[in-house]
Amino acid sequence: MKIVNALEKPEVIKLAAEAYAVTGGAPEELILETVEWLNDCYSKTGDQICQEAASQTARAYGEMERRLKMNARQVGEVLGRWPRSTIKEENIRWVTEDIVHRVSQGVTGCRFYRKGQNGAVFELLVLEQGAWLLDLEKKRIYKFER
Repeated sequence: MKIVNALEKPEVIKLAAEAYAVTGGAPEELILETVEWLNDCYSKTGDQICQEAASQTARAYGEMERRLKMNARQVGEVLGRWPRSTIKEENIRWVTEDIVHRVSQGVTGCRFYRKGQNGAVFELLVLEQGAWLLDLEKKRIYKFER
């Protein structure tokens, strides 16, 4: 894929940030490294495409990142309507409390939550650098405020 074509599709950047998070890296680290590399490319080559790509990358990440307070009400709003379930681990209250607990206690790791059998998937990523809740369906990243 040519860079020019990728610039027209910020979903590529969003997908890369999500994939980086799945491997245990902070999503914003990928963006910062990418923008730095593209700016370096521009300074060495003078190629406008590198400069435009850096701008597009930063803008796409800015569009997908949101701030989230560490409380059950805001987490519940992000998760949205959740199907009823008799299984404790699929209950919205349990999911919300689990997310808040893991973030507030700094339980490092990655955990996935699914809305029912075929519903949206959320990924909780807790690292030393911070905590993020990724809405994989809407391609949004919520960074928990400290």
